Amino acid sequence: VVGGYPCHWTQTIAELELFIQLPANTTSKNVIVESSPYLLKIGIKGEPWMIDGKLFSPVKSGDTYWTVDQRNVLNVELHKLHPDQWWSRVIETDPKINPRLCSPGEQTIGEIDDPEMKQTVEKMLWKQHCKEKGIPLPGDEKKKKLMEDFMKQHPEMDFSKAKIQ
Repeated sequence: VVGGYPCHWTQTIAELELFIQLPANTTSKNVIVESSPYLLKIGIKGEPWMIDGKLFSPVKSGDTYWTVDQRNVLNVELHKLHPDQWWSRVIETDPKINPRLCSPGEQTIGEIDDPEMKQTVEKMLWKQHCKEKGIPLPGDEKKKKLMEDFMKQHPEMDFSKAKIQ
């Protein structure tokens, strides 16, 4: 359910797709899809809006695409403004889902077309790899040294319960 209307949706790290079963004999000429970074409206001309609400998170302005297939399924593709964020719902008033319980789709880094997105994914994977192997990330050693220096400069302070990461 999105915006109170029965449909289903999926997401990748960069995109969100909605799939809405339209009434029989609905043509693309009768479909209205309006989007802005924070709002989404979907409907059929002369009918009340199917979906009309504030998005959970902003999308890229002017980067929304939609089609109606031969089975009368409306597919709406939204491109996330913050691609590293998993959405827990499409419209702010929708029931929340737990994205951690969802299994991600399979995609290799080579299949990512957007160079900025590709770099973001590579960075996230590198950080995850380092964390799993216990390898300090660039900058971690500097932070650790700064903390050690601070502790030496302030022997009057008790750091015994401090969690230093």
